[in-house]
Amino acid sequence: MHLTKSRIISISWCILTWLTISPVMSQTEPRDLRFTHFTIDQPLPGEGWGTGGFTLADYDQDGDLDITLQRRSDSTVYWYAYEDDGHWVRHTAGRLGGGQLGATCTDVDRDGDVDLIMGRAWLENPGMLYKSPDQPWTVHYYDGGLPRENHDIVLCDIDQDGSLELICYAQESGIIRSYDFDNPFKWTYQDIARGVNTKDVHAGFAPGGIGDLNGDELPDILMPFYWYENPGNSNDLWPKHSWPYKEKQNIPYGSSFRSVIRDLDNDGDHDFIIADCDMGNSSAYWYENKGEDHMPSFVEHELPLPEGTTGSFHSLAVGDFNLDGLTDIFLGEQEDRAPATMKPAGHKERGLLMINTGSDASPRFRTHIIHEDNPGWHDTIAGDVDGDGDLDLVSKIWSADEGGIWHADFWRNDLISN
Repeated sequence: MHLTKSRIISISWCILTWLTISPVMSQTEPRDLRFTHFTIDQPLPGEGWGTGGFTLADYDQDGDLDITLQRRSDSTVYWYAYEDDGHWVRHTAGRLGGGQLGATCTDVDRDGDVDLIMGRAWLENPGMLYKSPDQPWTVHYYDGGLPRENHDIVLCDIDQDGSLELICYAQESGIIRSYDFDNPFKWTYQDIARGVNTKDVHAGFAPGGIGDLNGDELPDILMPFYWYENPGNSNDLWPKHSWPYKEKQNIPYGSSFRSVIRDLDNDGDHDFIIADCDMGNSSAYWYENKGEDHMPSFVEHELPLPEGTTGSFHSLAVGDFNLDGLTDIFLGEQEDRAPATMKPAGHKERGLLMINTGSDASPRFRTHIIHEDNPGWHDTIAGDVDGDGDLDLVSKIWSADEGGIWHADFWRNDLISN
């Protein structure tokens, strides 16, 4: 199917996990959900652990959503075209060296199709993929790329000038950096924060932990221990403010969570949701913003998890999954062969959908288990893959369980067909 340019732009924007589709129902009784599992690819190409570069967007401009991913073992980036009925076709995009994890996507060169952005480089969509899906993508390395693994990569209009910037964090450098790509082939950059890793901070603001926390209409950045206040038109480093973060023990890589900033209680200020990741026995919370006069303060609400052990919640997605007009929360525990510091012995990973059974002003959550045991979840993204009006889930893994097989997965939300 060939689409007009305006239609292409409207449907092909990168689907970030914290974005939702508009609800088609309002304040109705919650409806039960049923997700059908499809395998996108198994086994994934390449050997060994490490699967990053994961995004969801309409790369071939055919009206449904596709994915990208990279296998660390051979540095190859693949894109998978969604065909129909849960069927996906793998194509090679290009090669991008170095340890990679985080990624996002947008029309970098403003030619009407979606490009892929990773740590240190972006891959240019050659266009016309619906006709010629195996064309190579051009790799462009941008200035100021941070070293090694860029764990958190998020797009946001930081300076509120109407165009997006790229925000990256790499633990090895301890730097949060903003990139301006108004000139797509000559990026400029500015440091937002340095020394972030002095308290051993692994990750924080992905997939949606950038937003206005103090009510000045400028997006701030949430990390473990501190939130960083956007100073507006300034080249200075951003001021940092402590918040009641619960530091964890037995964390193999450092303090780490997935986060989304959102006005959960519809009172006009932004709250936030966090889920521990890269550690076993993770917890998840939403923090209610009780601040006044541009001085935020936060009250913790623990999210209801099933009894017993938990794994690493390396997946957090927020949206209206049952189309009742309220915001729900998805958490996914990752599959991993690592020791109990990542996943308690004998624990079976789960996909947990927390349905909001409260009201606009008072959210409450009831936990629904989508699936237990393999396949596990890592950097799961929510989006309307098949265009039927509800939020589906795509996921992959970082490391397979002992003796397991590397895979990527599609979970179709069958709400509309119920």
